Amino acid sequence: MTQLLPLEVNSTTGEPFLRVSHPHNHDIIITPPRLHDVDAVVAALNDPRVYRWMTGPPLPYQPEHGLSWLSEQMEEAEQFLRHLEEPVGASEILKPALGCPVRIIREVKEDGTDIYLGFLGIYRSERKEILDVGKRAAVLADDARKKAGDPTILWDIADYVVPDRHGQGIMSAAISTLIQSWAIPRLNAHKMQASVLEGNVASIKVLEKVGFKLRGTLCDYEDVRGVSMGTQWLEWTRE
Repeated sequence: MTQLLPLEVNSTTGEPFLRVSHPHNHDIIITPPRLHDVDAVVAALNDPRVYRWMTGPPLPYQPEHGLSWLSEQMEEAEQFLRHLEEPVGASEILKPALGCPVRIIREVKEDGTDIYLGFLGIYRSERKEILDVGKRAAVLADDARKKAGDPTILWDIADYVVPDRHGQGIMSAAISTLIQSWAIPRLNAHKMQASVLEGNVASIKVLEKVGFKLRGTLCDYEDVRGVSMGTQWLEWTRE
């Protein structure tokens, strides 16, 4: 049994990928990041239709920012893959994964090439919903001691789709696939959360479509390029 399941492997490049079940039959996959994604990442994060709903990336977003971020993402993805490749003896049981090594959404064209569509990451929660710094540090320290597969681990998700593919059901299909094909069977995830800047109605609709429920709003929580904005927190709980 391959410990990569349910990931498939590109027979030409050897790159693992997760195939997304898309209602309109687009050939959508999620793969590890690649350094040559930088131009697409820079273009997306300099587009106001994307960055207006983000708090972290610098603006303007330069190629060096993209290369640094991609390098970090690649290093983490490779760490997760190495963990999966470690021998587990004769057991036929899939071992719990540390995280998800695939996080770049792509569409495969008829000639086999693919195009960058966006990002979908799932991570151990940073617990940003806990406002008290001391309490947050204590919770994070406790979380860090939890081993892979612990059902009490809280997971954060973060995502975006390039603007010209908004409204096509790509992200809802990708998140649904990630939950059912990876988060549940490989991470043993029982609870996930996502934060959305207040006013980002489209993202809330996507998350609600895949089972997230609005938990609450923190007013004036984020300083977004000099403007105080509220953050809405949504939660998914495994049934």
